[in-house]
Amino acid sequence: MAIKYELFTAEDDTSFELSRVYVKNGFKCASDGRVAVMVKCDEPDTEGKFPNLTDCFGGTYTNITPIQIKQPVTLECECQMCINGRVWCNYQECVLCHGTGRCACGCPTEHDCFDCDGRGGKHTEAKTCRFCEGINKGFSELEIMGNFYKGHYVRLAQRELPNLKAVGIGKQGMLIFEFDGGQCAIMP
Repeated sequence: MAIKYELFTAEDDTSFELSRVYVKNGFKCASDGRVAVMVKCDEPDTEGKFPNLTDCFGGTYTNITPIQIKQPVTLECECQMCINGRVWCNYQECVLCHGTGRCACGCPTEHDCFDCDGRGGKHTEAKTCRFCEGINKGFSELEIMGNFYKGHYVRLAQRELPNLKAVGIGKQGMLIFEFDGGQCAIMP
């Protein structure tokens, strides 16, 4: 089973290092700042500035009795990452108000821009939400040792990483997982 690393990166993030998969010192890594995956590989290093994952994978953590993550976390409530199963992207600034949301028509009263209704621009495309897979239902949180972990990240790790098991709690409550070939960390 090939891991889809891009699912662990930030989609519409201005932080370049969080929007791509990279290889550094023999490890293939992906992170969106809340979840991180690292797998040993023999690929050449990629260029660029990379997030420091030492806190996730290089530090010490409190061992817990390994918990095999077998059952999918349950659908519980409306997804908090999207609107009706869709995520809007490709934002374009309004050409009339230049992103201010205020009309520049020159009349004596200030009012919202007529073209963008005061929003300053609009999204031009909607994609299926990768967290709820378009069904607009959020996944329940996973609670371990008093820390709560977002269900959509646990579900993503569960779906993509073979033989996933929680093995420890790291810095700042990070949940550390091991799976066939690598490690994963999810922030609480």
